[in-house]
Amino acid sequence: MNGYLTCIGIHHENNENEFNLGSDLMEPFRPIVDQWVSQQRFDEFTPDIKIGLVSLLDLEIGFNGHQTIVSHAITTYVADCLHYLSSETEELKIEVKLPDEVSSHAINSHV
Repeated sequence: MNGYLTCIGIHHENNENEFNLGSDLMEPFRPIVDQWVSQQRFDEFTPDIKIGLVSLLDLEIGFNGHQTIVSHAITTYVADCLHYLSSETEELKIEVKLPDEVSSHAINSHV
């Protein structure tokens, strides 16, 4: 995030967190991870679990009326937010539609 003080957030304001802005920007996508984790059964945070979480970036979701993968939606969303914060645009659209269920198969069966 070029030129932005990441320690200054919009809603997050923890003095110990150097990435309050990043914490704010991730919020629309948090349910993707929450949904996946709630469906898993694991006792340890193993390398396979980590691979499964990273693989969620390739999950197809609805974003602002289009189907795309999570990583592309995040890139577009962050750019849109920064344009809004810089007053380069007056409107910010954020619509994230999750699949009904994030299956283990959607993340290459790593877990």
